[in-house]
Amino acid sequence: DVAAVRQKMIKLGVRKPPGRSWVQINGVLLDYVGGDSAHKHASLIYKMLGEITMQAMREGYNPDLSELFLGIKE
Repeated sequence: DVAAVRQKMIKLGVRKPPGRSWVQINGVLLDYVGGDSAHKHASLIYKMLGEITMQAMREGYNPDLSELFLGIKE
């Protein structure tokens, strides 16, 4: 169970490093860290990711958002 593992990680002081990924925009390969709004091309990157997600959803992709808020404290 993911929630139990995350809770144990918190208790042990283990931190999950942010995910790193790449996206190609206008022939340029840009790397970014998930959630990084300080990247100089952040608005362009997240606009492209939104377009990719919308296209995937039009094609039948149904994202599993059940673990989206596991790292957020209430």
